[in-house]
This record gives sequence, C-alpha cells and structure tokens, in this order.
Amino acid sequence: MTQGTVYGVGLGPGSQDLMSVRADRLIRGATHVAYFRKRAAVAMRAPSWRA
Repeated sequence: MTQGTVYGVGLGPGSQDLMSVRADRLIRGATHVAYFRKRAAVAMRAPSWRA
C-alpha cells in the first residue's frame, strides 16, 4: 500500500467563485477529491481535465 498526502483547502467567506492559485493547482493535480456538503461528506475521482 502506498501512502499519499492529504491537503486541506479552506474557502473563506468571500466570493464563492474565488480561491487561491495554490488551492486551484492542488485540486487540479489531485487523483481524488473529498468535499463536504451541509449534511454529508462526498468523495469522488478528480475529473480528467488535466492536460
């Protein structure tokens, strides 16, 4: 079993369509992305938008 790295990306109270450049880079480079909604955590494979 290989070990990976978990990064936490927090989005603050600002505009919903803004995030840091580093957060964008980490999410785009991720194999898996987990995110939270109001009542449940959701995990999914990252989209294949990487070039």
